[in-house]
Amino acid sequence: MSESLLRLLILSCLLATSLLNASAQQNVIQIHADLTDAPRNIYHADVDLSVRRGPLDLITPEWIPGTHGPEGPILDITGVRFEVDSKPLPWHRDPVNTYEYHLEIPAGASMLHAHLDCINTRASRTSATLEWEDLLLYPAHVPVREIAVQPTVIVPAHWGIGTSLKPLTPYDPQDPAGGKVQYAPTTVEMLEDSPVVTGLYFHEYALAPDVSPKHFMDVIGQGAARSHATSETADRGELERTEPNSEGARRSECKARRCAVGCVLCVKSIDASSPARRRSQSRSDRRAREKEGPRKDPPRSRHPSPAIASRITNAS
Repeated sequence: MSESLLRLLILSCLLATSLLNASAQQNVIQIHADLTDAPRNIYHADVDLSVRRGPLDLITPEWIPGTHGPEGPILDITGVRFEVDSKPLPWHRDPVNTYEYHLEIPAGASMLHAHLDCINTRASRTSATLEWEDLLLYPAHVPVREIAVQPTVIVPAHWGIGTSLKPLTPYDPQDPAGGKVQYAPTTVEMLEDSPVVTGLYFHEYALAPDVSPKHFMDVIGQGAARSHATSETADRGELERTEPNSEGARRSECKARRCAVGCVLCVKSIDASSPARRRSQSRSDRRAREKEGPRKDPPRSRHPSPAIASRITNAS
């Protein structure tokens, strides 16, 4: 084979690779989760999808890992609108599967912009938890493991962020500035299993720094003092986990059992100031429940306000 022919072959391969990469990047769904209104119990999302002319079916999550039923947050989603070239695009909801949206993409359109809001109770004035099913929107009838998505999270100023997603934007967990953080592309399946905890009083602890993959504990408290732990605090068990007593906590427990590397477990909010009082109160609550007998569970809260999140990341 001549040298000129070999060079031509190499250039052709490089060109094909670059075209494939460009096509793959265009097909990656971009989702911007805006949590700056979290103190008002409102999350916002802007989603950009690559499209082509013709009918398009989109869906929000219906079956959530760990909930054991079709309990997606459809009742919490509002403010849905779609745009092509900054012009509103009509849509209608499927009359049978109400999680599904039907659109007709006009000729010449290549990108679709979607906006939606989510009303939730997993936030306070100083902290919030994002389960991605609250804001996700993606093509229907496609396995979620095959749908690429790149998330970006926007939080209030000086709020720290804890998640197993890999940040691309420079981010210092020891001195969080808040604002926008972009993360590496992943799949809808993995994103759904990578919740975000964020708060003003945030602190990240490296657990066993010499062990790989790296382990971290992200702590969010109601004040600066409650987000800082010492070895004495850990020895006394003041950052112990509480028993799950809500469906949201049970879901996290179930999720933790099925996850491997790359998970985040958010557990029930903890008052670390008095472990003895907590244990005594827990026993009193159990005795009271035994006297009351069987009763229905309270209204579902899919995820409690976070206090401690433990996560595992790749060694990189």
